Amino acid sequence: IITFLQGEGIIHKYAFKDKEFIRFAYDQMNDYFCAKAFLAQFDDKDTTLSHIENIDFHTSNINYFLYICELYAKKYNQECIGVIDKIEDDNLKHDIFDVYVDSFQRRNTYGLSTCEFKTYCKKYNVCLENIWNMFIPNALKQDNIFNADTLHKYLLSLRMNKRDSLWTIYINELEFDDKLFTTILYIVEGNQIVFKNNIQKELLLTLFGWILTSSNRKLRDTVSKAMIEILKSNFNMTKLMLKKFEKVDDPYVLQRLYGIVWGACVKRENKDKTSFKALAKYVYKTIFLAPLVYPDILLRDYARLIIETYLNEYPDEDYFDISTINPPYASDPVPTIVGEDSKNKKYEKGLNLLVHSMRFDNNGWYGDFGRYVFERALNSFEINHDMVYKYSLSFILNNLGYSNTLFGEYDLNVDQNNMTRLNYLKVERIGKK
Repeated sequence: IITFLQGEGIIHKYAFKDKEFIRFAYDQMNDYFCAKAFLAQFDDKDTTLSHIENIDFHTSNINYFLYICELYAKKYNQECIGVIDKIEDDNLKHDIFDVYVDSFQRRNTYGLSTCEFKTYCKKYNVCLENIWNMFIPNALKQDNIFNADTLHKYLLSLRMNKRDSLWTIYINELEFDDKLFTTILYIVEGNQIVFKNNIQKELLLTLFGWILTSSNRKLRDTVSKAMIEILKSNFNMTKLMLKKFEKVDDPYVLQRLYGIVWGACVKRENKDKTSFKALAKYVYKTIFLAPLVYPDILLRDYARLIIETYLNEYPDEDYFDISTINPPYASDPVPTIVGEDSKNKKYEKGLNLLVHSMRFDNNGWYGDFGRYVFERALNSFEINHDMVYKYSLSFILNNLGYSNTLFGEYDLNVDQNNMTRLNYLKVERIGKK
């Protein structure tokens, strides 16, 4: 057998101090089987753990250590992340924990709660990219603590500006050949993914829903199409997705999600009146019977179109008051903002780009958006333009929480890489959100 394995290039023989040794040709195999041999020496959990703690940790044996931890966790149904505390070098602790987190992309966790994991992440200052890289491959695994529902709970708990700084910047940089992006494109092209059950479908839609935070235009539009493709044949999930995201504080997500649901209404394959009626009633109650109709022009249009599409198919329905879903809608008056005059203030980085892009004509160096889009739209109304401008800036900075601390450098770099507005593939500044 040894000769055969050597001939296949799986193992190598080598001599050292007049002795012959055998080593696997692949480091991963070598680390795995050495780790297996290490654990085979001990009969109980405490003895095994004490010997793991006495391993001489260094950068060259991290993978060996990880396989020991994985086999230990599988055998005793308990992770042994805590042994990292025994390491004196803080940098090595950080490196080992990063790789430990990385290993969750390919293996199950054992006896680890999300609360414990969060504590470890803070303690060892984990690389954030590793966290997201771990969540995405586990998104559809129902029994995995790092699936899309866990991601949903965490992202939903964050304020929009914090979430954009941690998550949106990460997904903005996804490449076209990234596995997640290729999966999205695969669905858009009309291919079917085989799901085990409806729970997996919901998990994928949940992951896709959070990609809607992205200011990467290509990514956001493509995932929108993918969600429509899934929902058109799973129409009963449209209401479920709207309810799941109804508390999100990001208008980018809500607006696009309502557009996606309307797209699913138009393309749906199963003419199920019960599901459509439940959706239409939910939209009617949530959007149009609310004390204040959600202040987003596109969301209002999508919501109205969902109900109108239903009524067009089922004209005998008498539940809906048509006058309620049509404009004008009740709105709060634009408040007067004091002390937000930006004309003579000096701004830097992303905030400088944001302020100048919004400025109107005759208000200093104006931006194309400020003059040709924003101000032009206001010309149709009898309203104080300066008051609207000041309120808009105040809302972005104070309500939405835009700051140079979170986005200054990022937006500056994004802007420098996007020298033409004709580049559809470009990533927009977070400030444009």
